[in-house]
Amino acid sequence: TAADVTAASLRLFAVVHPRPEIVIVGLGAPGPRPRLEAAEAYLRGEGIALEAMDTANAVHTYNILNDERRPVACALLTVTPRAGCHVSMASQCPR
Repeated sequence: TAADVTAASLRLFAVVHPRPEIVIVGLGAPGPRPRLEAAEAYLRGEGIALEAMDTANAVHTYNILNDERRPVACALLTVTPRAGCHVSMASQCPR
């Protein structure tokens, strides 16, 4: 869920090489979504921009920026979460 997208969950993007200039986060289905203020502040402090949007648009935006050879990364939530599936238990999620 969007609540799982935190500064801690996005720390990987501050240490990968090449370092992205922007991280795009797909938050599932279109509709209202929370502002990721703590994650945004953390990445901004690392010199990385954060853009959050629905997952379909996140994929589209990522592909455009990647085609332009921009240093971009993404984290995507599924549009429809699976019942009983949580990030910390990914290996136990129904297939």
